[in-house]
Amino acid sequence: MNEPILRINDVVKRFGGLVAVNKVSFDIYKGEILGLVGPNGAGKTTLLNVINGIYKPEAGKVYLGGEDITGKKPEHICKKGVARTFQITRLFVNMTALENVMSGIMFGRKELSDFKEAKKAAIEAMEFVNFPLEKKDLIAGSLNVVEMKRVELARALLTDPNLILLDEPATGLTPGELPIMINLIRKFNERNVTTLVVDHNMRFIMNISQRLVVLHYGQKIAEGTPKEVSSNKAVIEAYLGERYIF
Repeated sequence: MNEPILRINDVVKRFGGLVAVNKVSFDIYKGEILGLVGPNGAGKTTLLNVINGIYKPEAGKVYLGGEDITGKKPEHICKKGVARTFQITRLFVNMTALENVMSGIMFGRKELSDFKEAKKAAIEAMEFVNFPLEKKDLIAGSLNVVEMKRVELARALLTDPNLILLDEPATGLTPGELPIMINLIRKFNERNVTTLVVDHNMRFIMNISQRLVVLHYGQKIAEGTPKEVSSNKAVIEAYLGERYIF
């Protein structure tokens, strides 16, 4: 297997006396879709926040392409090629959907300052994520959950990432919308964007992920293919409740 694009090495993150992430280590390889799962409070979002610089860990290291990015600011990590979406979308709610997406290319890795070119690229990205273009000039705060998620994905795409961190992209989607999100993430993957995805929807995460890492009370308890993880006794007891049937 090739060198990892991202290496998590014994990362520890505490909040007072609570150890949210406890000596977690794993690698993500170029072109991979890796799922990060576990019960509520397992430390999944906290770990994403450590990776993209929102939190600085008390111990451990995060390496991107061999470079130590531990504790760097989010904007620095974004310019290194790491994009991020959030469980609760973080849009500029008083700006239009189009303006939100344009901000990705104007302040991301390429920092394109030409307004006309940024607008063109933003529209192409919105088409790519199947955002309804007739709503591109609506205020972002007026969009529904699915539309907001697509705006956030398009904005992340325009930062020109090598790696994208997706926090619960299936939240709020109907069963019929899940295959659309799965296909969209695979389209990202086809553009050589490596993906780390967190989600509680097992139908979604088992279908999209090539490997899974399972956290429980801040510790890694399993790592492997979806089939390997779904039959792991510790994972069944801590999270699944029963073996997942493919």
